[in-house]
Amino acid sequence: MTASPDTVAVVLAAGGSRRLGTPKQLLRWHGVSLVRRAVAAAQASQCTAVYVVVGSQAEHVAAELAETDAVLVENPAWQQGLSGSIAAGVRAAVADRDPAALLLMLVDQPHVSEALLDHLLAV
Repeated sequence: MTASPDTVAVVLAAGGSRRLGTPKQLLRWHGVSLVRRAVAAAQASQCTAVYVVVGSQAEHVAAELAETDAVLVENPAWQQGLSGSIAAGVRAAVADRDPAALLLMLVDQPHVSEALLDHLLAV
């Protein structure tokens, strides 16, 4: 069970967390921010690169990911909804790498693990 030769994870972390009232991307779960947890799972998986779409709180998310090799993609129109973030992430990954596959990840799913991602890539 191996992934495509070039599978890019696109982590969607641009939202404003309007209903929550605090940046969801930066919430800590077991001591680790949600965005850092998502990136770590993707980097530990068979994905060959990780792109993180940022918008609201972009500077803080960038600081949180400074020690990773995740590629940050800014979505200046993040307020217009999730589809714009998906488009920005896909455009950047395709322009940079032309990957065989893309794996979209939401930042607010802390139970998504390396094993789960690898299983998804294998089916």
